[in-house]
Amino acid sequence: MLDSSSFYIYYLSLMLKFAKQLQKRLRGRGETTEGAYLRAQATLAIYSVIIKKHSLRKVFKEILPSIDQPAERALFKEICFGTIRFYFRLEHILNQLLNHPLEEKNHDIKFLLCIGLYQLSEMNIPPHATVNITVSATKLLNKPWASKLVNKILRSFLRKKDKLLAETEQNPAAWYSHPDWLLEKVQADWPSHWKTIVDSSNQKPPLSLRINCQKTSVLGYLALLKAKNIPAHALPNFPDAVIVKKPVQPSELPGFDHGLCSVQDLAGQNITKLLELAPDQQVLDACAAPGSKTCHILEAEPNIKRLVAIDVDAERLLRIKENVERLKLPKEKLKMVLEDASHTKQWWDGHLFNRILLDAPCSATGVIRRHPDIKLLRREADINQQHQLQYLLLKSLWPLLAEDGLLLYTTCSYLQEENEKVISKFLNEHPKAKAKKIKMEPTIPLKHGLQMLPTNGGADGFYYCVLTK
Repeated sequence: MLDSSSFYIYYLSLMLKFAKQLQKRLRGRGETTEGAYLRAQATLAIYSVIIKKHSLRKVFKEILPSIDQPAERALFKEICFGTIRFYFRLEHILNQLLNHPLEEKNHDIKFLLCIGLYQLSEMNIPPHATVNITVSATKLLNKPWASKLVNKILRSFLRKKDKLLAETEQNPAAWYSHPDWLLEKVQADWPSHWKTIVDSSNQKPPLSLRINCQKTSVLGYLALLKAKNIPAHALPNFPDAVIVKKPVQPSELPGFDHGLCSVQDLAGQNITKLLELAPDQQVLDACAAPGSKTCHILEAEPNIKRLVAIDVDAERLLRIKENVERLKLPKEKLKMVLEDASHTKQWWDGHLFNRILLDAPCSATGVIRRHPDIKLLRREADINQQHQLQYLLLKSLWPLLAEDGLLLYTTCSYLQEENEKVISKFLNEHPKAKAKKIKMEPTIPLKHGLQMLPTNGGADGFYYCVLTK
């Protein structure tokens, strides 16, 4: 008996197999299917995210192995990311073009149409080629009846494009492609910054690297990149960071396999300086996986006494081990624990920590540009649930902090309910706790802590607050 997730994967594999077999038959009859199979795959991927509520990362894990050529894999990801990123805008435009909504059983055609609209509005593909390829994909989805509809809708969009875009611009949720509830929260929390936040969240994220300064320097690594003809630059406020101007696979980065660098957003790289690490400290990294911050702690201060990294996800915890080995960090200093960090009686050995990093589970609104499916998978009710979990973790870990120690609370969110409101509630109920005044560029100082907002070409959204005992 298959569970729902296993059945979905089985169903998806059958659909992909069917599309590939049909593609071969159509080719045998002399019909052109180049590119159509890719659009059919992208349709199944988007269907999986929107209808089945699977993350884009999980869907890629199932579909990408069926795509052989690197260029096709890149195009597939671009179509999926782009269509999901602008889905609310594309759906709004599509509704203006349809005489009546498509039935639920034909949502795959709805998503194929959104893919076509994305290509016509955002991608540098000749319009006639986009229309023809998208029409051909209806056969691979076993919906040949939809060919005329897809052809009609896409050609109608080309005729009315300017008018439709002008009309859509008057609807903020559609134009900025965010769900109504999230847009309202952003506007309420950041009335002077909301447009920058949502616009930045719709941009392609930069590739930022953290240089392992135990093995090389930023200038030294820039020289290695230049030798490989990979354009990159350093940043004044991020001493260990390099921004790569064109996306490349980590395996293509010089010295990646030998631990010279790691992929990590700029905002996450601020954590080690705020922790004020020193030799012989006992450090806890709660909610540690997949380990970017764990590894950065060991890079920044290899002479700490012990680092305990705890997480509830066994697969993601394994990635910490892999990264520590790749970076050749002192693994004898690291203890990994598979457990819920809030269940301290299950894992804590009684030794107090000088430093605690609580990078709390959150809505991840600050990293929407990297994971645009967040806009489709998150619900307004999730935010209050996250608030409760964040407070529980903070309250549970606080007794584990030594006198004069530091607890750094962070999230990759820009929503106040997950950030300042959690800290305010905690401080009100724990009079011995104090929020330390900290300064760091480029962030926005708050009553408690700092907020980094997502910016075009810069860092993700991130919240930081240092608590002292």
